[in-house]
Amino acid sequence: MMIQRAIFCLLGVLSCASTVFADGSVTVSLSSLQAGKTVAPGEIVDWTITATVSSGDNLGLALISLDLVQGTANPAMFDLEPAQVVPTEMTGFSRPAGISNIDAMGSGSGYGGMLRGTLGQQNLTQIGGAQNTMGVASLIMGQDVDVDTGIGQSPGGQIIASGTFVMPVAEGVYTFTIQSPLANVLEIVNAAPAASTVSTGTVTVGDASITVTVAATCPVDFNNDGIVDVLDFFAYVVLFNSSDPAADLDGNGTVDVLDFFLFVNLFNAGCP
Repeated sequence: MMIQRAIFCLLGVLSCASTVFADGSVTVSLSSLQAGKTVAPGEIVDWTITATVSSGDNLGLALISLDLVQGTANPAMFDLEPAQVVPTEMTGFSRPAGISNIDAMGSGSGYGGMLRGTLGQQNLTQIGGAQNTMGVASLIMGQDVDVDTGIGQSPGGQIIASGTFVMPVAEGVYTFTIQSPLANVLEIVNAAPAASTVSTGTVTVGDASITVTVAATCPVDFNNDGIVDVLDFFAYVVLFNSSDPAADLDGNGTVDVLDFFLFVNLFNAGCP
């Protein structure tokens, strides 16, 4: 079941009156260790969403929600995997402590995002959640009435969610983008049972998207410079002598002389 704006309004964690002006800025960004790089078909790609909140004009995040979507021009579509772990600092935003969607099983937190769209092409919607700022606990969610301040205001911001997905086998350039960001910031924090005050944050998107290229890789280009030369040979010798699993070219779980012979044959053949 999707979180409705009316629920947030009722609980006081979302500014709904037109007379409330935006106060405090929130910058959200998407990053990945594989951003801008070429990966092999079926390789795992990570993603991280971070929020950085201004200081001096608010007391930190009260609510954060955004979508992670696939580019419509991507060579292939697939179901994105919801984030499985809630960052420690964000547990007050995830049910039952906080206010978030319910997961697909109907019992746990959907903080990591809800799968929406055509089966096999689903994106993640409404990643995130909200703190209970009403000062009164609920039985199902919002059980934590102690409001955490300063969320997102530490150097480097706050990781909202992170996860991974397995890239399709179809080669080409894939784009993943943050959409529909929404945030509230704390204005006045009171001890329960008194309610705290929030306002709508001015949300900007820093790094809105990442691109990853899927292409068949050359198994002997060990330094990933696109060229097979003596540098790759030396790199493989180092891995081989250390029994690094990356040197197991035949995939039998053992680094031995058969892997070395296989490397020599591939090295001599070069790569397309």
